Amino acid sequence: MRLMYSIFLGLLVGFPAWPQTPSPAAPPQPTYSYSPTNKRDPFKPPLRFEEEDLSNLPEVQRYTLEQLKLTSILWNEPDSNLISRAMFKDPKSKIYILKEGDRIGKNFGVIFKISKEEVIVAEKYADPFGNESIQETTLVISKAKDKQ
Repeated sequence: MRLMYSIFLGLLVGFPAWPQTPSPAAPPQPTYSYSPTNKRDPFKPPLRFEEEDLSNLPEVQRYTLEQLKLTSILWNEPDSNLISRAMFKDPKSKIYILKEGDRIGKNFGVIFKISKEEVIVAEKYADPFGNESIQETTLVISKAKDKQ
């Protein structure tokens, strides 16, 4: 039995059980080259309005909403014929009196609603996939007095 086992082991180790056939050659892979022409820069944000020339815009649209300060609201009852207005001050202390529907801010915001205590501004933004969304920002009257 021992002899048979050693012969079997010798055959198993020394000789392959089946003849090896060469594997079929893999098809050649095409070479890939990347061309960045006519593609956007992946390191720049995908905002649609970032390349716009701001020099032709009114001054109130050259600042962000954070830079503009809501100083007062001239509010009228909705059933009156008078239009409510909001007063904003820019960093250069220039005053702007705006009504609902007027544009404000760098992100092409529109004054959506003016109430007694707040102003709601709707701005367009683009997410990383290029989809536009509207963000509403509520501005309240700043309580701090400027000494400038």
